[in-house]
Parts: sequence; C-alpha cells; structure tokens
Amino acid sequence: MVNKIILNLRNAVRDTDIEFPCTEKEMSEALEKIEIPDLNAPKVYVSEVVEPSGLSMLEGKALNLDEVNYLAKLLDSLMQNERDKVYAVANYEGYDTPKELINVYYNPDSYTLVQDLKSIEQVGRQHYMTIKGGMTTDEAQKTDFAKIGKELLFSRKGVFTDYGLLFRNEGIEFREIYDGQVFPQYSYYGDELFTVEMEYNGKRESLYLAEETRSIDKALARLGAKDYSDCKLQICDFNIESKIWLERFKAMLNKESIYAVNEAVKAVNFAGMDLEKLDALVRYVEDDSADTVKRLAEHIDDFKYIYYAEDYEDVGKYAAENIRGAELPIELTDYIDYESYGEHIVRECGGKFLKGGGFVYISGEISLDEILSQGTGIGEIK
Repeated sequence: MVNKIILNLRNAVRDTDIEFPCTEKEMSEALEKIEIPDLNAPKVYVSEVVEPSGLSMLEGKALNLDEVNYLAKLLDSLMQNERDKVYAVANYEGYDTPKELINVYYNPDSYTLVQDLKSIEQVGRQHYMTIKGGMTTDEAQKTDFAKIGKELLFSRKGVFTDYGLLFRNEGIEFREIYDGQVFPQYSYYGDELFTVEMEYNGKRESLYLAEETRSIDKALARLGAKDYSDCKLQICDFNIESKIWLERFKAMLNKESIYAVNEAVKAVNFAGMDLEKLDALVRYVEDDSADTVKRLAEHIDDFKYIYYAEDYEDVGKYAAENIRGAELPIELTDYIDYESYGEHIVRECGGKFLKGGGFVYISGEISLDEILSQGTGIGEIK
C-alpha cells in the first residue's frame, strides 16, 4: 500500500504531480513548474488524487499545500488499518478538507473500525483499546472482551464502509485539535537537535531544528507574527545528551535570531554532531555566537583536538604519531624531542591549551581568521 499522498496540481494549462510529505524546496519547485507564486500558505487546485484512493474527496478543490503536507506526515506515521479508519470516517462524515482529516487523526478514540469479524473476542479487545488507548496486564486478564465485542456488534450502530464496519463511540467528544491556523506539535522526521516552541498572542507553533528557512517564515505567518522577535521562544524538547550544549543553545536563542540559531544547527548536524570536539573549538576561540558555531562546525575537520593533552610533550607525541601518510618506526621514538615538537605545533599551527583540559590546533591549510570570516555555504542550504 502507498503511504504517501500524490496529487496532480493544475494551474490553467500547466500541471505537475507532487508527492507528500515533501520538503519546502520540493514544494517550491512544483509551484514553479505551474507558475504559481510560492506564498506562505499556497492554495492550489488539485485536479486528481493519484494516491491514495481514500482521499479522492480532495479532488477538484483548491487546497492549502502546507495543510496537505502536514496531513501526509500524520498519515505516514500510521499503520494501514489506522489510515483506513481515517478514510472511513472522512467518507462517512462527508469530510473533504485537510483540516477535517487532520482532526480525524487527532481523535482516534472517537470511532472504532472493525475489519475482521472472525473473532468476537478480538473485536472487543480492539474496541476496548480504541476507547481506553491501552490497558494494563491486569485489565487484559480480567476483561471479558468477548462480551464487549458482542455488545458492540449487536448494538446495530455500525455503518458499512469500503474499509470495514465503522462505529461512532458515543460519549467521546470529537475535539478540534487543529484550528485551521497553527499546526499542533508533531515531529515527523525525529532527527531534530531540539524543538523550539514559538508563542504569539496565545498561539503556539513548533520548529524542529534544523528547519528549512521557509518553514520558519511560514510558522511565523500562521501565528500572525511579523517577526520572530515578537514571539516568546523556548526549547521544549531536545535530543542533546550534552548539558553544556543544551544550555549554550538556550542562551543563543535568548540573544540571537531564530534564523541564526537554525543555521548553526544545520552546520552542527552536517558535522555529525561531534559536540565534544565542537565544544573544544568554541573554548578555543572563546566565542559561542551562532555564526561562530556555524563556521567552526563547517570547518571541524580542519582542527585537531587532543582531549587528554596536558603539556607540550603530549601534543608533540600526538602530532608525530598522526602525520598523514607516515608511520613512525618504534625504534625512533626514544630519540624524538616531543616537547620541542609540541612547542612548534603551538607556534606554527595556532595551538592552544584549553581551560578545563585538552589541546586544539589547526591541521588544515587555512588560518583561523579565514575560518571565522568565510562560510563554506553549508549553512546556506534552505
């Protein structure tokens, strides 16, 4: 089964297919093909729902593509039977907008979809799990699921759909989680360094850094904020094991633009998140601004970090043993003045012992001034 949403978009005589979920870049390219401006909330005519057939009700409408993209992310996280329930509810209730479908996703306990009638006990178990959201071991052992299943089926309140027998679970309120303006928090990729919550006039949007720059623009537009400085920003979830970096990013967010912080996170992700070495480089230059972190991350391979070095001898020995393309004969190690070689590294390679331990020096053919004044372009990826 196809987990993606594929739509044919049309503008006058031009059309193109686009697959959701998609990146901001992919959406912009699709809009460019049919000569539609890339607006903050682009509404485009959908001439055909290529996949899935369960969303055919979206055909022939001008849809907000950001809503479609968000919906696609939600649906892609579901099992097939869960997606079937969304389609069944939408078709039964006559829902035909992404907003309504998004709210169906956020109300999984409001409906029970029975697709297999072979076991009444299994029907009861599924219905119980749908309403309760889960069960304890004690409940699993003591609950009469066959009775629950029988009561559900004999209630005669089920409606036959193309996806199975659908029941509206009475007494459970159908809540509007998505108001048609700001998206509820939901991490699709799960690889963000941390999540930033932006609040403006009581409304909240979440950014999953590193984000595409366009995503930040759109989130601000949905909030109705003219600028990020009008919003209250805070880190609410993070995938950083380093407390030092978490506090550093929090401080960065308090004094710099969300765009600058985002560019720094992009570069950190590109550098493979070697946060221990990057922390050493920050201490080396004594500057933890977003732009400096970005440039250091982009050039992380131009530095050597000797975490255990305490003196010139440690530095000299490390450098001698790590000369590219050369292997030091064991019989020569007693005749090398490692301390003097370490002093040479400090003088010629901008080496520096760090407060808190360790030693950093530049190993590439580039100066520190060049690193801090020129970007490589990695952080400019949109």
